[in-house]
Amino acid sequence: MGKTGSVGNSVGGGVQHGPLTQADTIHSLVINPPLQEARRGGRARAVAAVSVFTVCVGIVVGLKITVFADSGHQQNAGQGRELPVASHTSHVTVPSAAATPPDTASPSSSETEAPDLEDTFPTTPYTPPESADLDLPKSARESGQPSPVSESGHVYGMSPVDRSVWEWRGSGWEQVGVPAGQIYAGRAGLFATDPKDGRIFAHRDGKWIYVGDQGAGSVLAVGDALWVLSGDRSAVYEWGGARDSWTRIGWAARQLYAGKPGLFAVDPHDGRIRKYGGAPDSWSDAGYDALGFAVDDDHLYGLSKKDHRVWRWGTRNDLEWSRLGGEEFRQIYAGGAGLFATARDSGQLFAYGTRSQSWTRVGGTATSYAVATDHVYRRDAQGVWQWTGTGDRSGKWVQIGGPALSLVTSG
Repeated sequence: MGKTGSVGNSVGGGVQHGPLTQADTIHSLVINPPLQEARRGGRARAVAAVSVFTVCVGIVVGLKITVFADSGHQQNAGQGRELPVASHTSHVTVPSAAATPPDTASPSSSETEAPDLEDTFPTTPYTPPESADLDLPKSARESGQPSPVSESGHVYGMSPVDRSVWEWRGSGWEQVGVPAGQIYAGRAGLFATDPKDGRIFAHRDGKWIYVGDQGAGSVLAVGDALWVLSGDRSAVYEWGGARDSWTRIGWAARQLYAGKPGLFAVDPHDGRIRKYGGAPDSWSDAGYDALGFAVDDDHLYGLSKKDHRVWRWGTRNDLEWSRLGGEEFRQIYAGGAGLFATARDSGQLFAYGTRSQSWTRVGGTATSYAVATDHVYRRDAQGVWQWTGTGDRSGKWVQIGGPALSLVTSG
């Protein structure tokens, strides 16, 4: 879009909706290269003395370095960490009121360099704080077995204990990263930001690689590509796949929404939503301001400010908006598994059936929901739950883990 049709604040990634409100931190550190070979004589002794002193100081402060790690280990039910392995016979959860992890050392800017794309963060294992094992109520343990996770739909959660990042593997949770500020996911993969300096990292082949920097407070939207709204909200960028490979594609935005149909952005001035046309400053009008939007595999949905009804934009034959039922809702979620919304009065979750063309209640209230390729997930004070059905298929809620700070999906 041009400067006169700018777009603004933002939400990222396939199934994430609503403005970003958390202001947390990834404590990440790139380990400096080894000292260069010292010259002979007194200079060599001086360098050696500095090295010994540095090691001693590191030991005294406890080497309080937090890194993104390729931990590769899977949490077993008896270990009592966050987002534990869940099975139909036993579950473990972690208290939601957990102590804040200790601060970590932060290097000066002169000592830190972002790694090359080929480089990765060190794989030093990270040990989360100890926490008590708490058995879930019997009713939760007997609620049934979770359904397998689709190869194209991944689920990620952030621990409330230490903000470490975990992935649901279908039968348990596996840690894939240490403390993060925000996580985003979509068809292009899993990404995380470091609010200390706005740096962005991508999870690739079990390792975290540096992507680039669009300023502290930048917000990501993940679809088939990675798009970023800069920290000062002045421009939208598309990542080219290499380190610091950015192309500005639009100006200021209030919010971003991404999914299989593409990228959409909300103008900060008039609230209109526009669709990205695939080239810089190429944007087309899609609709007016709304309470919120959501994107699934085929459509863009909007929640009307006027009547709190859900409207759908774009079909195979036309690009008009059509109303979906007469119910009133407060928030909408969409993904491969379908369209979901929370009732305006009760907050309960409803699913829209494409065959029945009607809304059906599928669950109670929750803190938030995330829609993957073939399932919808919710998080509440008890933990993380999976709905085994879809908008067109009945199912039930199965608890798959303890409380999570956030939840994102890639489908």
